Amino acid sequence: MSRYLYRAEMIAQESIDLVSELEADALSRALAEAGPQAWETWALENREEATAFLRAAPATRLRKKSWQNPALRARLALEAHRLGCLAVAVLYRGGSGYSGLGYREAVECAVSAAFYILAESQKRYWPWPCKPPFPEWIALRWSPDCEDDYDPGFSPPGWEAFQAARERADGELSKD
Repeated sequence: MSRYLYRAEMIAQESIDLVSELEADALSRALAEAGPQAWETWALENREEATAFLRAAPATRLRKKSWQNPALRARLALEAHRLGCLAVAVLYRGGSGYSGLGYREAVECAVSAAFYILAESQKRYWPWPCKPPFPEWIALRWSPDCEDDYDPGFSPPGWEAFQAARERADGELSKD
């Protein structure tokens, strides 16, 4: 399972790596002007395209003609990143094995996983160093103290568990 966590995070990161800081800043301003409801509507209406963007290899993302528009690519990358983070949450909590547990304990664990995944699905992360468009979004790399820098001590919720899974996956991959 740890390999899947590691790969899911890598795929989410790949999507945002195709967006320059200038493009991310332009997206932040455009979203701030349009408002959070407009973004949620766009994301819902374009979920299939964002999922295809997430699933595509980096070379495919660069080749596909409709994804060459920087504004559209930035929007797709942002939603693909969110979907990738949600996939990590599902793999982290939803993929937990319940073998060896009684039925009631398994149900309890599944409820806990469901609420964790539901909470993660409500979060919106801003993955670029520029300022997030909305104050309720979680900035992964931006610090209000310095526009051009990020807080190296910041870790999003669940980061420690993810890092531990990544280290286990790295150890397993090195054995291959």
